[in-house]
Amino acid sequence: GRARAAAECVAEGQRVYTEMGAEAERARTLRDWARHERERGDAGRGSEMWREAREVFARLGMTRELERMPE
Repeated sequence: GRARAAAECVAEGQRVYTEMGAEAERARTLRDWARHERERGDAGRGSEMWREAREVFARLGMTRELERMPE
């Protein structure tokens, strides 16, 4: 019943995906939030998140997702 900031919602989603073992969804959400941070927030934090998402996709062998994410 209370309003939440976008960052709080994303953090909760990350927690749930981690708990569920849904690594691909966690990485997709992380990638989307990284874009947001790079464009409208903290570019350094966005780059860290981008790198983490790439690492997860690489570990999972998700080459198509990696192709969509330039370094």
